[in-house]
Amino acid sequence: MSALPLPEKISQNSSRTINQNTITVRFRDGAEQRAVWGINDMTDEWSIVYDNISLVDRNTVISFIETVGYVQAFTWTPPNESTARSFVIDSAPNESNVGYTVSFRIREVYA
Repeated sequence: MSALPLPEKISQNSSRTINQNTITVRFRDGAEQRAVWGINDMTDEWSIVYDNISLVDRNTVISFIETVGYVQAFTWTPPNESTARSFVIDSAPNESNVGYTVSFRIREVYA
């Protein structure tokens, strides 16, 4: 399994969203019940930003995205954590040619 390239160049503008998979039942009287859904019910999604990188680094990131596509999992260790986890790319990359900025979304998966 490959790893997200250039982790030291990921911008502090990257952001995390924590999601919990739930199942909800709504009753006719307006009452509602919720329960967790699945074994691994908590997942992370990240908006990854490589900000103001060189053309060579931009090409490395885009090549990685094109290689793994939207189905192949890869590893990445999120900030302030010590254990690598598995993620997949969840959106097409957005690019800016001003200082070469590349951003895309990744989602945690369990294999």
